[in-house]
Amino acid sequence: MTDEERRQKQLECLKQLRPIDDTLMRCLFKNRPRLVKLVLRIFTGKPDLEVLHSNTQYDMKRLAGAKSVVLDV
Repeated sequence: MTDEERRQKQLECLKQLRPIDDTLMRCLFKNRPRLVKLVLRIFTGKPDLEVLHSNTQYDMKRLAGAKSVVLDV
């Protein structure tokens, strides 16, 4: 597969993603506290809401024999 074919395949995959999809959501909000604040202000209807710190989803792998989990933070 050529680089151009690989790029086209990746673009097709990206076109199918929606902002609510975990894969895209992680990329959209990672290291973007202003975007997090904007979205939360819209959802809550609180124009003065401030975000002090944010983390995107992160995986916790097999803690103490339990199943792996993904935390939405």
